[in-house]
Amino acid sequence: MNQKELEDRIKKLMHIVLPQMRSRGVVLQKEFNELLDCMEQLTKLSKDQEVISKRLAFNLFFFYTKVNMTFEYYITDEEAKGDLLVRLYEQTMNLLSGGSYLEL
Repeated sequence: MNQKELEDRIKKLMHIVLPQMRSRGVVLQKEFNELLDCMEQLTKLSKDQEVISKRLAFNLFFFYTKVNMTFEYYITDEEAKGDLLVRLYEQTMNLLSGGSYLEL
């Protein structure tokens, strides 16, 4: 996938994952993992770029914040919360920093 396709897929997956977490209290593991994979791919594609779109940066920040709050109030599986939240944080920071936050 190219950068635009990855950004679109990330946004679509965000709109699938978050409502299910909030309304049903479940984490759609397959979709969440696909989201993380798309973020990793996008990090690799955009590694040499100095700038990413404001919309993508906002969506990443908004999604991370909402997932963090949702995990606190709606999700009871503590192990899933810890693992997924850490992975989401790492992928978000890598993408926003151009891959210089952590080794992929």
